[in-house]
Amino acid sequence: SWLNLHGAMVTGSYVGVLSAFFSEITTRIPGVHFGLAAGATTAVVTAIGVYFIMTRMDAAIRNMNPRRTSKLTSNN
Repeated sequence: SWLNLHGAMVTGSYVGVLSAFFSEITTRIPGVHFGLAAGATTAVVTAIGVYFIMTRMDAAIRNMNPRRTSKLTSNN
């Protein structure tokens, strides 16, 4: 449904912001190779974020207000 797509897009965007934030921090550590720090941090944070999205988004949508959710997910 569009609600699942919307949830995936919003949470995916948030994971991207977190990835950039943590990559920025790791690249500023003295003596750490820039490319390695940015690449590894991006990969780790993105993997963790995708794991949480895949395992928890359906439950989060199901736990929404049932009356409102039925209106949002109907095909009418």
